[in-house]
Amino acid sequence: MASEIFERDYDLPPDVASVAKDELANINISLDRLTAGHDLDTMKIAAEQIQDSCNRVREAAKPYAYLKSDAEEARRVEKLELPVARPIIVPKRYGGGTTKDDVGYTGLGVVNDGDQPGYDLTIHNIQLADVTKLTFHRGHTERLSKNDGEAFYPAFLEARLGGTFGSALFDFMRQRGIPSITVPITYRDSNNNWFQTDVMLERDVQKSGGLRLGWTQKRISGPASAVMSTSPDASSIVTEPAQAVTRNVETVLSVMTERKNWKRTDLAKLANVSDDDALQALRALKDADKVIPIDVDEEPKGTFWRRI
Repeated sequence: MASEIFERDYDLPPDVASVAKDELANINISLDRLTAGHDLDTMKIAAEQIQDSCNRVREAAKPYAYLKSDAEEARRVEKLELPVARPIIVPKRYGGGTTKDDVGYTGLGVVNDGDQPGYDLTIHNIQLADVTKLTFHRGHTERLSKNDGEAFYPAFLEARLGGTFGSALFDFMRQRGIPSITVPITYRDSNNNWFQTDVMLERDVQKSGGLRLGWTQKRISGPASAVMSTSPDASSIVTEPAQAVTRNVETVLSVMTERKNWKRTDLAKLANVSDDDALQALRALKDADKVIPIDVDEEPKGTFWRRI
């Protein structure tokens, strides 16, 4: 009956219809478990699976949710103008670290699935419920190409009275009824075209670790544009303006000798500021046409900065 209602009242494209039918099948399985008189824990898991399936259908159908009678008017979907050759940062996994420095941590691993290297990758912290933030340590990567493999960002849940490791994210979302969260990652190509990948982490008990990964990519005007973060009220999205000017701008500019290429880490040491503060200052100086980034593909690879 549910499938008939979808086909009768909504003009869904094939990909959304496929999601709806798959999730309806999952709902039927969960309904059987819920009504079969199992123990309380099994029934609770079945109810959560039904809720998660409904949320996935809703999210997939949002861009196309229009009645057939209004189909022509509602087909005004904005097309993103994305260059064919571009960096495409995508989530690979949410799980445990594998390198020496990351063993024992849980975090988000991403790769570049595009034909062009990505520069100045920044993964943004987001606000969750109960004044808790999902934060990512070492959340900046200067350069990531397809051949570089995975960039891994350890995750932490930080609250006023303490925090815990990112391995507790699924339980946190389940206990507070949060079906999904969105983590923004911003980056640029060598021509200073900026992009944002929104990584979606959805509760799904059938997936390893209880979380299903998804993503979308879009063009943005620059790193100082509004960055997406997750509302404490579940999966709704709000914008938080990023600060384009920091108190370290003057210091960083003063230590930059003209006609010389500078690494961000060297500038941070000379200015006696953190790497993140130096990056924020350089971005503000770039917006003010005081410095320019220079991408170097030879060793040492990465982004250098030059005073104009």
